[in-house]
Amino acid sequence: MTRSGPCSLAGFALVAGCLTPSQAVADDLPAWLSGPPKTEVPRCLQPFFQTVKETAEIDQAGSFHNLAEKRLANLVNRAWEARRSHPEENYEATLTFLYMKPGGAPRHFRFQMSGGEIDRLGSNCEN
Repeated sequence: MTRSGPCSLAGFALVAGCLTPSQAVADDLPAWLSGPPKTEVPRCLQPFFQTVKETAEIDQAGSFHNLAEKRLANLVNRAWEARRSHPEENYEATLTFLYMKPGGAPRHFRFQMSGGEIDRLGSNCEN
């Protein structure tokens, strides 16, 4: 069963390397994030992955930790691929229901990063 529709809860945005509290609103996924999941993060993208992982605070995800980590890995891989193939100034996406907090509250994650910051975080990768 496929589920769609907007959802809104507090999240965080990573804007040019800075954390900013934000209201996360889920629209359709951006084209660069669609397709089969890519959950293996290459070594050269580990700094990018660690930055996103820390921002999403998945250390609080409990039993959802592995799934949340795979969803973030897919986001990192897809953003890197999009940056290489169709460069844009900024990349944004909302991962709704990234995990459930203890007590049942859902945690959404709003990703927002400049193309330059993605370049910097993936600078160890060959183009």
